[in-house]
Amino acid sequence: MRKLYKREGINKVVLVSGDGDYFKMVDFLIKENKLEKILFPARKKASSLYRGLAPKYFDSIDNPDIKRKIIYIKNKK
Repeated sequence: MRKLYKREGINKVVLVSGDGDYFKMVDFLIKENKLEKILFPARKKASSLYRGLAPKYFDSIDNPDIKRKIIYIKNKK
């Protein structure tokens, strides 16, 4: 991730996961001011590693505001 981050010049990252395996990457992105949000598919089942995360860095996919931003609407023919 660090190599990709440095090479691509990423502005902000949105990660969809609740898995604690990504905690180090989330921590790195926060320190680099590159994390927009981590979206948890199920907030109650998210790893305990994220409990100390500031609310501005996370949200739930079930949040209606978030759903509205990411919803895909298929064109009817």
